[in-house]
Amino acid sequence: MLRNLLIGNCLVRFFLLCQILFSSLATAQNRLYDTAFTVVTVAPGQSFYLDSRFVSTFSGRSRLVVPVVLPEGTVRWYYSFSSTESKNEPLEWVSLAAQLTKIYDRTGIAAEAISRLVKPTGTAVCDVFVLNAAATQAFLDKKDDKWQVNNALSRYNLTGGTVEAVPTVGSFAIGLSNPSVKTGINVKIEISAVVAKSTPIYNVAAANFPTADKSEMWQAAERKVLFQQIKTRFDGRDDPSVSTACFCVLQKLIRNFTPDELRQRAASEQEILLSRMQKDCFSESNNVQLAIDMDNLTANKHDVDSLEKVGNLPKLLDLSRKIAATYPSVSNRSRLVRSLILTQQFAEAHQLAENLAVQNLTDLPIQLNWAHVQLFENQLDKAEQQYVKFRNQRNTEGVTWEQMVAADFKLFVRNKIFNSRYDNILKKLKIKN
Repeated sequence: MLRNLLIGNCLVRFFLLCQILFSSLATAQNRLYDTAFTVVTVAPGQSFYLDSRFVSTFSGRSRLVVPVVLPEGTVRWYYSFSSTESKNEPLEWVSLAAQLTKIYDRTGIAAEAISRLVKPTGTAVCDVFVLNAAATQAFLDKKDDKWQVNNALSRYNLTGGTVEAVPTVGSFAIGLSNPSVKTGINVKIEISAVVAKSTPIYNVAAANFPTADKSEMWQAAERKVLFQQIKTRFDGRDDPSVSTACFCVLQKLIRNFTPDELRQRAASEQEILLSRMQKDCFSESNNVQLAIDMDNLTANKHDVDSLEKVGNLPKLLDLSRKIAATYPSVSNRSRLVRSLILTQQFAEAHQLAENLAVQNLTDLPIQLNWAHVQLFENQLDKAEQQYVKFRNQRNTEGVTWEQMVAADFKLFVRNKIFNSRYDNILKKLKIKN
């Protein structure tokens, strides 16, 4: 009898557990999502004095760094900067955080926000560098061959202005350097971030949910296009687990938004929503391994960037091959081409670089890789035509073609990849060597 009682209790507990699990799953599947935006002051407006380069050789400082730690959920960040020659010269300054708070409301990100900001002005020049956090000491010690700069976000000879950026890492530093040999300068900088938080709305009443379901407003062709867009998040990986996750995210999107409502959401807000829904889909389908794989892919991409910076080229090529084999997206194959160039595997790089260039005519990094391959294979006339073809253009991060070429040539020289045509190409692009 005791045995029967114990078995009965176990069965009751089992059925209760099943009920809780099914209830949780139903709740998760019926979630709606909301995203709120806030402006966070990362570093309040603060002023510093930088001595001239001559004075700093004896005492004082001509360089300083401002550490930056972006809040979790940052979708964009900004820094405002101004510089004057006199400590007593007034600076025109309007709070960056206050301006952003007016431009961004909780429902979404305003388009062209940077054009609506009042930008500080100044009278003296200063170099402003966005640095890897690990490079700050080398920057302060003026060991300029030991640190690298983010050309997209850094500014040379800046007197004043505001720079907008999409975060790639959460922790870094901004380095300020007085380029003047004779004159000290007074500088001011402020840093703010726009932070998004996507919140699932739970416990949607079953009776009310059909009125909120908007899936019937989507045409078949629109669903197909949206499914392909979701699929790009998996970097070219194509297997049943990816298809399951993509279909799950698709269902959540079309139930929560009409086509017009989704189009009206800014790209950064869509990214927050998709990330949250994707995590829910991994959980609901018990797709733990795919979730782990995608986290590892993100970490591996960061490792590729780090390996290039430190010059560990054999490991860079090995990791780039592994990523491109499993996740053959355009960006990952382009990374592989770059790794092949840096390891001087030009013959292997040729076909892949050419195919990517033909299929992605406006992608400047891909076109630049193709120019490099032609240069190192001694197709000199074709290479020079390719280098000149894209002058005065900018990539999606705002970096000019000329800056990209100059940065890559410096990278090649640092890794002992030499070519007699570097100077000639730089002259044709009117780049000072």
